[in-house]
Amino acid sequence: MGLGHCSKERLLMIVDDEPEIREVLQQIAEGLHIPVILAESAQDAFEKFKTHSVTAIISDMSMPNGDGKSLLFNIRASGSAVPCAFLTAFETKEYIQDALRLGAYEFAAKPFQVDLIESLLCRIMALGSSIQQEPSQSAILKENAFHQAMTYKRLLKAVG
Repeated sequence: MGLGHCSKERLLMIVDDEPEIREVLQQIAEGLHIPVILAESAQDAFEKFKTHSVTAIISDMSMPNGDGKSLLFNIRASGSAVPCAFLTAFETKEYIQDALRLGAYEFAAKPFQVDLIESLLCRIMALGSSIQQEPSQSAILKENAFHQAMTYKRLLKAVG
């Protein structure tokens, strides 16, 4: 079911407080030949983010010691446009809206389907690679804004 190679010389950060979820996401990423770095909290992730050249991030939204939204806020405050996708089981519409305003790329529901996560990882890694190669490329930012708008519409329908 894998999508083959979708990343070379790049690094995906996986952030989740549950070791089992980190392990499953790591196996999915490695099946796509995506190198990973693991973090167990938003605080741990931000510390590692400061010392590693991360291409993209997939993170749980609800974690002790800082949630996904605080991680995203710190990353954006550092000046980085690295794409961040989030896994969520039960966030409110307002919480998701706030995360989208901060620049969240996409949300995926927990429990998740492997093929959807594979596709999501390839998309965020491709976007992250483009941003790293051409950080000022406005087309990338426009595509990200369009994608966020579409994600927001889908979430509003789902959350009601």
